[in-house]
Amino acid sequence: MEKVSKILKQFFYGILAVALIIVVVFETGILTPGGLGGNKAAEFPVLTAMELLTVCLIPFSLYLFRVKSVRQNLLTAPAQSLLTWGFVRMAMLAFLVLVNAVCYYLYMNASFGYMAIIAAICMLFVYPSLGRCKEETTDDNDNANADDNDNPNANDNEDDNL
Repeated sequence: MEKVSKILKQFFYGILAVALIIVVVFETGILTPGGLGGNKAAEFPVLTAMELLTVCLIPFSLYLFRVKSVRQNLLTAPAQSLLTWGFVRMAMLAFLVLVNAVCYYLYMNASFGYMAIIAAICMLFVYPSLGRCKEETTDDNDNANADDNDNPNANDNEDDNL
């Protein structure tokens, strides 16, 4: 599990490094910011598509590990499934961060910048720490059942509720 966590952390930090490189390249003038800023006809469909993708992909990426088939994969083959699905989840967010960052600098529209920042913040919620990796590959029901067994009142019959 530690190896999977390290691989996912490398991908996580790699995404942030590429985003930082994009910012540096445009802010230093290596690439000219606002190159497509005057072309509103091209900006509108790109902005609309990125808004829709951002609104759909962020909640889906955060919910992904609760999808029944993904959850079952994580429980049956933890290491391989976590590597695959963790990569997919971070790739969805990475796509949003990087494309929105590039679009921000190409069109100089603050909406792209805000969406990139929101997606980057959401990446913090899927940071692949070792504890999170272990937690996401264990069954929540096992922990709940263990808590119920410790509680002597957990098996009260229905007559007590009347």
